[in-house]
Amino acid sequence: MASTNQISQPQRPQIAGRHSSWDAGVYPAALPLLILALGFLARFYAARSAFLNADEALIYFLSSQTTLAATYKASLLSAHPPLFYFLLHYWRLLGSSELALRLPSVLAGTGLCWLGYKWLGKVADATTALVGLMLFCFAPALVGLGAEVRQYSLLLFFFAACLYLLETALQEDSSGRMLLFSLSLWLAILTQYSAWLFCLTVGIYALLRFARRLPTARLLATWAGGQVVGVAIYGFLYRTQLPWLLKMAQVDKVFQGKQSSLASIPRETFRLFHYLFSQPVVAGVVLLLYGLGVAALWRRPDSGNGSKPSGRQLALLLLLPFLLSWAAALAHLYPYDGTRHSIVLAVFVIAGASFGLSCYGRPGSWKKPLLAAALLTACYVFASPLGPYMKPRNQNRSLMNAAVAYARQSAPPGAVFLVDDQSTYLFRYYFCRGQVAPFSPVPWKFRDFACGDYRVAGSRQWMFTPEQLGPDLQRAARVYGLRPGEPVWMFQAGWNVNKEPELRAKLGDFGCPQPRGFGENIVVCRLDIP
Repeated sequence: MASTNQISQPQRPQIAGRHSSWDAGVYPAALPLLILALGFLARFYAARSAFLNADEALIYFLSSQTTLAATYKASLLSAHPPLFYFLLHYWRLLGSSELALRLPSVLAGTGLCWLGYKWLGKVADATTALVGLMLFCFAPALVGLGAEVRQYSLLLFFFAACLYLLETALQEDSSGRMLLFSLSLWLAILTQYSAWLFCLTVGIYALLRFARRLPTARLLATWAGGQVVGVAIYGFLYRTQLPWLLKMAQVDKVFQGKQSSLASIPRETFRLFHYLFSQPVVAGVVLLLYGLGVAALWRRPDSGNGSKPSGRQLALLLLLPFLLSWAAALAHLYPYDGTRHSIVLAVFVIAGASFGLSCYGRPGSWKKPLLAAALLTACYVFASPLGPYMKPRNQNRSLMNAAVAYARQSAPPGAVFLVDDQSTYLFRYYFCRGQVAPFSPVPWKFRDFACGDYRVAGSRQWMFTPEQLGPDLQRAARVYGLRPGEPVWMFQAGWNVNKEPELRAKLGDFGCPQPRGFGENIVVCRLDIP
């Protein structure tokens, strides 16, 4: 085995295929397991400590229909394929607490970290794999999504499984691994519509690998059969679910936003990195590392017998998803922005940044994982996340428990609660989660329903506004036959509740000059019918 001195050539990039710091045994064998355990604990703690957000509560009610067939029908009104709803439909039988419902995402997010690490270990060296494991485990967006009742962690888990299984199948000429790759790809398609971007990318990448080294007929047939089934699944979804989603996208002009112009592509690309790492300076550093990684791979000399990917093949694998995303956005076919809707790119971002950080300098240097640790620490110490966001201290589960206890103590049985649209789902979950929530085929219809001992009047506004509060209150009076002066309790919880000072001032006009707040994102207030 070559010594470290023999392979140290700082003037040339050291990427997988030349000398491997894994083979040199630079890092303790237990270190990856320790990092993985810490990544799991970060997700587990976040999952158990926070109350649900509105989207999580909605997904729970879509999944908690009386039968699997009813769950499928409810899922037709969502923006996602049915697999995650099916999983949650049965998983909720184990428990409906916040932690119980989030455990599938916690486990899938942890599995993503390990499979991403194993994949990088097959196409690169130990330093690249270790840095990638750290980024997978602690990138703030991945930790957050890994502690929520959402589809994204499961989707990324299937992506990592696909990359690892495809690489294993090609290196070992294993039809069984190729079949498992196809199965993972099918499950990804049934989890999120954005999987199309990954499917197209990994399909082109596989063809490039085949052109460099033709696989056996059995392996090629297994891959081709899996692709045919994948196309058939998309055909089924197009006929059953996508028409409704495309109609809603057209009505809401989802694909016509500012992010769909050529001039905005650089800004939205930076926003994506900012979203993933919740810190603009770190985002800039990771973006630079990603670019360096792709460039180093492109320049890497080709060697070997073709069983492993060449540098240019890996560079194209990492760059192609961005090219496809930009093209789709410019064609107004799919949104591209710095939100979870572009989370499909996370695997490629982290892989590229891992190559960029590890491929220069002395292989096996501890400076590289320590630099990754420093960047990740800055993400949390100087956090500045994008988009709607609740600070962890304001989403603590104890605050919601206190708000529910206060509302139950203050509002007598039969009282009417007024909620905005996002608060509807949270009220249902925390006051009457055992009741099945029927879903109207017209989702923007007012939601008036009984919830345990209470009656609820739901606004069509996502969030209350000062102008709409009066009309919403009057409508609640008409629906439930309330007279002037009778009380209605307002319950509001969720994103941006703390950014409505004008609404707080307006509450005084309806008999609530000092609303009761629980943190900055939950408000309970008694209003009087005018």
